[in-house]
Amino acid sequence: MPLPEPGFVLVDLPPVPAALLDSYGDLPSADGSGHRGPFRVSMSWTADDDWFFEVDGARATAGRRAAAARPFASGLTTLLRRLLGGPWLDVSADWHIDTHQLRTVVAPGAPVRVSLPRLDGCELLLFAVVRQEGVAGGGPRLVRTGEPEPCREVEPPPVRALLADCRAVTQGLCELRATGPLPGVQDLLVGLVSRHSAGAASAAA
Repeated sequence: MPLPEPGFVLVDLPPVPAALLDSYGDLPSADGSGHRGPFRVSMSWTADDDWFFEVDGARATAGRRAAAARPFASGLTTLLRRLLGGPWLDVSADWHIDTHQLRTVVAPGAPVRVSLPRLDGCELLLFAVVRQEGVAGGGPRLVRTGEPEPCREVEPPPVRALLADCRAVTQGLCELRATGPLPGVQDLLVGLVSRHSAGAASAAA
């Protein structure tokens, strides 16, 4: 089922598993902000009329403590199942989701424009605010196909996630700004959703 106009939908964000939330605390960082990814999750429809998820263990566990790797993978697939299990994906196709974790720390009076991973080749963008404390803004800027200027800036609240047609998303986000006298923080889970193909499998190898 295609996404409704203008190419995005907001979906309810279920409770984020604790292991996934905790994993943002050990992102590689020099100033509090950090990024880890991509790590690939495969998604296939089964004979039981349900989605099967498989995490690329080598990528997902890179840089993580061994004791945290399995709970992280379980928490990630649990959240993806809830967010992507709606009518938006073709069940006759196999899919992969290149997922990224981004933490941004914002000082008062110093707004930050967060950059998305490159969207080349993906069909859908998943943009989930899994934690947000003392900041506002930072949502994707959407454009209609064939138009040069953004038509809308979407700022998903922490209890919702955005699923958008990648063709309608610009590379930059609107500014993320601190709302109080202390630094604020935003943790994002970004997923680039694409149909599985032999070419994509070779590129990921």
